[in-house]
Amino acid sequence: LLSGTREDFFELRRKLAHNYPDGNHEVSVVARAISRLMERVQETITLLEWTSRTDPLTRISNRLHLDSVLEHEMDACAKTGAPLSVLIFDLDRFKTVNDDFGHQAGDRVLRRTAELLKSLLPVGFVGRWGGEEFLAVLPGADEEEALEFGERLREAVATEPFSIGRRVTISGGVARMVTGDTPGSLVGRADKGLYEAKASGRNRVTLRKA
Repeated sequence: LLSGTREDFFELRRKLAHNYPDGNHEVSVVARAISRLMERVQETITLLEWTSRTDPLTRISNRLHLDSVLEHEMDACAKTGAPLSVLIFDLDRFKTVNDDFGHQAGDRVLRRTAELLKSLLPVGFVGRWGGEEFLAVLPGADEEEALEFGERLREAVATEPFSIGRRVTISGGVARMVTGDTPGSLVGRADKGLYEAKASGRNRVTLRKA
């Protein structure tokens, strides 16, 4: 069993339990020990996989995982012809939150923002793009639906108390995938929408067309 190159751990442990049931025979004892060891290895692999794709502060996807998800979803939508949009946003003047209330308060704001993002997401994937910047990948959503989602999120953040006694707002940019887009060009276009929102006074979401 152990020499099989295509055995997965779950199936191998099942076979060990079936072929070597509980008993005092030395082979059964060794089989149980191997099974317990494999269980620990499985747990470690699961933890490493989670860690590799999760932002430790906000508990949502990190930049590395988002890159992979975005590329995969763009390929899938290109094949089916389904729409795909992205929303990128960041917290307005977030540095002042850290400066005035401390980095622990800033971390709480980031975590709560991630919770709001997850709770409002209709379908798709969300993650921390970096710093106070977040990205939502919305397969099946056209630009109007993505913009509507962005507005719901903006309103939710603007009315969230955040326990710091100060209003926090976000600015965002929305872009829809078009033929010939790469992950970089799509996010880059949404990023330009984000900067337009900032330049227009913040606390708004801007659609950037191709």
